[in-house]
Amino acid sequence: MDAALQVREDRRRQMHDATHHVWAARLADGTTRFDDDGEPSGTGGRPILAALEAAEFVDVVCVVTRYFGGTRLGTGGLARAYGRAASLALEAAPRRRVERAEVRHVRYSFADTGLVARTLASHGAVRDHDDFRDSVRTTIRIPAGTGSQLDRALRDATHGRASLEECEVPETGWLTLRA
Repeated sequence: MDAALQVREDRRRQMHDATHHVWAARLADGTTRFDDDGEPSGTGGRPILAALEAAEFVDVVCVVTRYFGGTRLGTGGLARAYGRAASLALEAAPRRRVERAEVRHVRYSFADTGLVARTLASHGAVRDHDDFRDSVRTTIRIPAGTGSQLDRALRDATHGRASLEECEVPETGWLTLRA
């Protein structure tokens, strides 16, 4: 959630003369956080979080910046204003459907590059990084739970010369779903 606080602080620096920078964040693991930034308790962050939940957004932070114009809205008016502002922003925001991915390595010889590339592509793997030394070591993201199928396909395609390797530090990533 440190990133969420950083987003709010960036907004505060950009719009330093605003009265409030109210925010909420929602992560895919279920973690949520919000802050009213000096507004009455529950009138800003909670309605923004409700908008995030209604829009089914995850791994996102939403900051609503308010300039006090002299008219007091009351707690109900503030809550409606913050919730509506967040909802309008989320309606305009780009959406991307993702799924969990595992990060793995594939080690192979230069001669097997074409076979490996075709096999990776046919199994929905995304290549993130190639390391060239005396062989090729490619870091990939694959749909969670598909590692054994891809490993078998790589071994078959290259007659056992290429296979999946676990990462030194197991990672989880994300893959964008095809439309």
